[in-house]
Amino acid sequence: MRRVYIRERSAYTPSELADKLKPEDGGFRHWDADECIAKLLKRGVLSAGSIIDDEDSSTVKYDKYQFRWVGLAVYQDLVIVVYPKYFRGKDLPTLPQMARILRVIRKAEPKGAQIGMLADDNDRARDPLALLTALFDMYAEYGEYTNYERTIESNGTGSISWERTIEQCQPFLGDDGPIYFDLKTIETNRNDSDYVTRLHHALLTTYSQELRESGLAGLLSITPVELSDEELDDFGDPDIIDYRLERELNVQFITWKRDLISLLRSIVMDRESGHDWNNVACLGTASYQHVWELMCKTAFGDQLGISIDRLGMRLTDAWAKRGKETLLDIIPCPQWYSTEENSSETVCGPVKTLIPDVVSVLKHDDDLCLCIYDAKYYTPTLGKKVTGAPGVESITKQLLYQEAYKSFVKDQGVSRVLNTFFVPTSRQGGPYHLGKVDFLGIFPCQDAPFTNNIDVWALDADALGELYLDNEQVGSAVVDAIISKSAPVVFAQAQTLF
Repeated sequence: MRRVYIRERSAYTPSELADKLKPEDGGFRHWDADECIAKLLKRGVLSAGSIIDDEDSSTVKYDKYQFRWVGLAVYQDLVIVVYPKYFRGKDLPTLPQMARILRVIRKAEPKGAQIGMLADDNDRARDPLALLTALFDMYAEYGEYTNYERTIESNGTGSISWERTIEQCQPFLGDDGPIYFDLKTIETNRNDSDYVTRLHHALLTTYSQELRESGLAGLLSITPVELSDEELDDFGDPDIIDYRLERELNVQFITWKRDLISLLRSIVMDRESGHDWNNVACLGTASYQHVWELMCKTAFGDQLGISIDRLGMRLTDAWAKRGKETLLDIIPCPQWYSTEENSSETVCGPVKTLIPDVVSVLKHDDDLCLCIYDAKYYTPTLGKKVTGAPGVESITKQLLYQEAYKSFVKDQGVSRVLNTFFVPTSRQGGPYHLGKVDFLGIFPCQDAPFTNNIDVWALDADALGELYLDNEQVGSAVVDAIISKSAPVVFAQAQTLF
């Protein structure tokens, strides 16, 4: 299969996108490109109409197509790789980088990563990429589907069945009672001829061959396997296979095995219905901003859900009484009141309040710091013309987060408050301090330990993706650089920073 790389949010006219999808030798006819575009639109991974430029919100591009989605789409012999927008200009992700991005998406959105946001339930259940990735994920986690047989053998290595031994073996009568020279033992052996086991092997092998031929194995981080030389037709027609799987499901009570049987039934139905690469198969997300948020939460040790009495700080008497509340709980909520004609005000129930992305309390050079981080999936350019930067709403909310913790900071003697935007970059190393923003015309000047501005830091998205997959946090060098606003820390290999 051939590959076409397209940057997320890049805008194309219908003819530009059709030309982009056609091979250089012209073998992909124009109507094929139109059909592919129509199916991408139906799946919801491609948008059409008046597009607002992501880099410059004042620019509107009419009659354009745009991928507001990150992931992998397969149609016939074409693999469309839509990579994140933080790869700018001619900067393209390498195969390992794109494979890591897809793994991060699959971890962040395990149920939604395989589908377009507008796909119907039938497409969602039977997308070939969804089925094969689920099959190999379960194989990587649990291994082969196996059933075991219990048999009775003479003088085997298993546990002794005294009931069978007494019934079937002749004892030698001694002074101290009967002695048995022959014993009946219970043997437990794996049944390699089990129908479901053989079917599981056959499907893994069949999909492995398809992945090798299509070149998708590397992008999907799947290692092909050779477990069987049987074809799906060897197991009977689809109705027979489904009947055998249903029978197995009725007697199987192990959760992962039941899930696998249900998956095998979906795969058999998919292959019987002719669901193949002539339909657009998708794996990705239309909410990469949520993925970036999860990456930052993991990398910087989000403590929003941790009770304040577990933050490693001595609480004042007033806050000790609220020690079981979390850093999210202590944020004040808006209070609504209802009024009716000729009646007094009635207090309404609680409503949602401000929710920062990442909050952590840590020590830095013996100073107690409150770090308020917000993961922003933006690609800002700061200069005479500011483009691609967080808007007024984001700035206002970030400054309000600091206000929300004001009493906690003062009472607890916090030495410093950091207010920070984290944006992704494909640039290795870092972190990179891009600049800062304040809103002094609206928010009054703050005294220490509070800050008047929000710092903007660009983080190596590839390194953060690896940390997210491994459930690890950034190293102290990154945190020190952010707190002290020191010069960028650059190493020969980007991963060593983290």
